[in-house]
Amino acid sequence: ETLYGSIPLVQNNNPSTLIALPDHTKLPTGMAKLAATEREKLEQQLAELQSVRKELVKKKEFATTKFLQTGILLSTYQAKLAAYHPDGTPKLLAMGVRDKPTPCDSELFIRGEVEKPGPIVPRGFIEILCDQKVPEFKEKSGRLELANWIASESNPLTARVIVNRVWLNLFGQGMVTTPDNFGMSGQRPSHPELLDYLALRFMEEGWSIKTLIREIVMSRVYRLDNSYLEQNHEKDPDNIWLWRMSPRRLDADAIRDAMLLTAGVLELTPPQGSVVAEGGEGYVAGLDRLGLLIEIRHRCRSVYLPTIRGRPFESLDVFDGVDGSLVMGQREQTTDPAQSLYLLNSSYVQQLAISASGKFKELASDHRTRVNQIYLSFFGRSASEIEQSAAIEFMNRYREELQNNRVTNQRNRLSAPDTAAWGAFCQSLWASSEFLVRK
Repeated sequence: ETLYGSIPLVQNNNPSTLIALPDHTKLPTGMAKLAATEREKLEQQLAELQSVRKELVKKKEFATTKFLQTGILLSTYQAKLAAYHPDGTPKLLAMGVRDKPTPCDSELFIRGEVEKPGPIVPRGFIEILCDQKVPEFKEKSGRLELANWIASESNPLTARVIVNRVWLNLFGQGMVTTPDNFGMSGQRPSHPELLDYLALRFMEEGWSIKTLIREIVMSRVYRLDNSYLEQNHEKDPDNIWLWRMSPRRLDADAIRDAMLLTAGVLELTPPQGSVVAEGGEGYVAGLDRLGLLIEIRHRCRSVYLPTIRGRPFESLDVFDGVDGSLVMGQREQTTDPAQSLYLLNSSYVQQLAISASGKFKELASDHRTRVNQIYLSFFGRSASEIEQSAAIEFMNRYREELQNNRVTNQRNRLSAPDTAAWGAFCQSLWASSEFLVRK
């Protein structure tokens, strides 16, 4: 039974509550306390709506717009009141699943027609997918038994899939290049013995992903550079045998986090509560701008950002960020003009560039020293003499263009010419291959 906290008549015809978490968890609710005056106002509105509803029922006006509107408002206000304790303190609620009080087995419907029920089918795993006898699920719904069976040492497929996913994220390509398909139609592993060895080690170490990552990144193959060797390329152009580290672009989340970090505004502490929960239940106006508002307000790591269905964050979406409503074993990596245009023209990126220019202005007053500090922060290396001269020349020309009113954008309108020039320089480095590509 999924408890998704929907409201009757507002979101679907099968409403449900949310799971009440125990108070000792001390998790933030993300919602402000309901004032006594606001509670009285809600209760008064509820009483008035209930009175109107009774009159409509008495007159049997069920198929009217007014009847539907009062029903929606009643459900919305009742849901809002139910989210608070009597003293106005918000309840700690979460979406989740639980076993039904009386789980039961399903009937087999002949040709899928509900009018033709067949024999009872005991709950369990699909037997045709297994070459051995599958366990019987007798306790409650069987979900816990199924999870224990999937993650047992007698089922090595789970460990091999997890190891392959970790390898994929560290090297850019899995040993099995079809991470969602280990079946007959999937690709065979390039290093089957290594995959089996790491899967066994993974289980022996208590299924610890941190231990698995540590073992891989400390290996020689992970520490290889991206040096190109002609003789190796002739034998293995796709680098299947891992004779070098293949360059690849950072993920969308890493790009956003790196920009925030170099701008000096990254907040390492996770945000308290849920931004989406603050909007309340029922219809919430302004969702089209909610994604941008959240991104401007919260400069935390991307992993802590909420997922709003159908409204992805632009900074993630433009670099092939993953839709949170889908299961995806491997992200796509595309290169298109929209990515460069976003880094150069986005008002959000321009605001970050202003923050970056202010940060480095405080670190050094000398221009060459400041350019070198920016290179160290952005690229992890010092700037060469040629790069320092080119950067200073670029910013001098940029200031000249500003003075002649040839460059106009939000950043230049809201900041001094010198700050705008340094901001434009930081933006150009964010859009460079050296910043975006992992080498």
